[in-house]
Amino acid sequence: MIRKQFVLVLLTALTVYIIVSTNVRLRELLHLRLKENRRCESFPCDGHFALTTFLAGDYDGKEGDHDDDDTYFVAARVLTYQLLHAPRTRLQSPTPFIVLVTKDVRESKRQRLRDDGASVVEVDQIDHNISISEPRWVQTITKLRVFDPTAIPYSTVLYLDTDIVLTRQIDSIFSDPSSKKTDRWTTPKEMT
Repeated sequence: MIRKQFVLVLLTALTVYIIVSTNVRLRELLHLRLKENRRCESFPCDGHFALTTFLAGDYDGKEGDHDDDDTYFVAARVLTYQLLHAPRTRLQSPTPFIVLVTKDVRESKRQRLRDDGASVVEVDQIDHNISISEPRWVQTITKLRVFDPTAIPYSTVLYLDTDIVLTRQIDSIFSDPSSKKTDRWTTPKEMT
């Protein structure tokens, strides 16, 4: 029981921080094969950089409430605004912003995010047998779909949790030496 809780805490901690992942490396580690991807019809799949966040449908709302009552949805919209429209924080490069959603996210929320400029991609929930006492965190593990190259077909992905607030532009993060792909987890030469 304690071990399961430790694993959950560890996975949750990973998702709280900004995660830069190389999908090519992940495919090698997990022996995944990239299938023909139809998602490229909804956003450019040039194989380079993308930004992503995650939105699940299991929030503390009630049937018939307004979309804006979902604080996670509002936070995803704020992040979309910051990345795509806000003068101080918007991306200067044509980097796609992808919101991963679970099947239970309302279509009205998905459309609003699309209208705001984000690309919306539905992902399957990751089934697990970990006991999670907080109902709104049950689908937290599904955030790991960000590492699935069939969901996000880019070589480098920056995951941003919805509870962060940007204070400046982040375009340079993909060119930072610490975000470069290395062999066997070595330190890039630019950093030594």
